[in-house]
Amino acid sequence: MVMFAVYASHANIDDPLSALRLGEQPEPEVREGWVRVKLSHATLNRHDLFTLRGITSHREGISFPVIMGNDGAGTLDDGTPVVIYPVMGSDDWRDDETLDPHWHIFSEFVPGTFADYVAVPKRNPPTARGCKPITFNPARSPKIAQRMRTSDIHVGEFVHGYRADHWASRNPQEGLIPTAR
Repeated sequence: MVMFAVYASHANIDDPLSALRLGEQPEPEVREGWVRVKLSHATLNRHDLFTLRGITSHREGISFPVIMGNDGAGTLDDGTPVVIYPVMGSDDWRDDETLDPHWHIFSEFVPGTFADYVAVPKRNPPTARGCKPITFNPARSPKIAQRMRTSDIHVGEFVHGYRADHWASRNPQEGLIPTAR
């Protein structure tokens, strides 16, 4: 199966936009311990420019072509809304991924979030069923995704200038995700 994606066809340190492509790419393989997310939101950040330039801190380098994008939000196949935490550790790592010597983010070793679907480790998408909802709009920030994942956003807390319990009431027509508490 194929899907629409934004991807880097190759690295170009001097003219990174020349490597940018729009088109069909294979749907992600969902391996054991991973889940598929149908993406509704993704954000552009400076790491995407690094990908287009071929810049990574890993000796292995980036394998091209690669689907771009690190941050995203969407729904699992069962309809559960999720915000994707972009940092991944080794498959056997069970602590803070940023402490894993082999940590990486989307579009380095695995396809990224600028596509119809992305495969993520089951431990990465923060969900908290039955909690007060917020809209996907503020979930575009990886910092918010990280804080949701670590249960650090609380109802009434200000994040990016909005109170956590006001996001849903400000834009009730948008898709909703649960907050951490």
